[in-house]
Amino acid sequence: MASAMVRGMVLLAAVVLASAADLLLGSAVAQHEHETVVWTVTIPEGFPGKLYTWRIKPDGTYDEDGRDALTGRPIQQTLSGRWTVEGGRMILRQSSIPFVFDGVVVGDRYSGTLYLRERRVSRFCAVKGETAPPRCEEEVQARVEARLAPVALNLFQPWRD
Repeated sequence: MASAMVRGMVLLAAVVLASAADLLLGSAVAQHEHETVVWTVTIPEGFPGKLYTWRIKPDGTYDEDGRDALTGRPIQQTLSGRWTVEGGRMILRQSSIPFVFDGVVVGDRYSGTLYLRERRVSRFCAVKGETAPPRCEEEVQARVEARLAPVALNLFQPWRD
């Protein structure tokens, strides 16, 4: 009887934590179902000295612009893609280049790993808003990668409409 009660309490705690994570993630992705949320991104190993801006739209799409961090000059044409939320993870897939951003949203921060096809390119860090994020923290990245490693096999599935 006591073990059944403990199992029930553990299950209840898991449900509460999962619900809290979904609420946190949902508020970080789109505060309002009709609002576009802006994130500013750095990709330190892959594209040092560059800043990117994602405009995450509530319809599951996003646009990306890039600029030189020092001069502010554009470095690319606007790219676009699709995003999904899976539990505590948010995944962005670009449409024209096979880049995949796979990371975890915590509050107003989003960090994880950028892949090109199935090859790791760099870590990335993003902050909600138009201010550049502080440098990516190695220990935060290590925790994110450890959390995502068991599910990375599903990451590269093509989009299904």
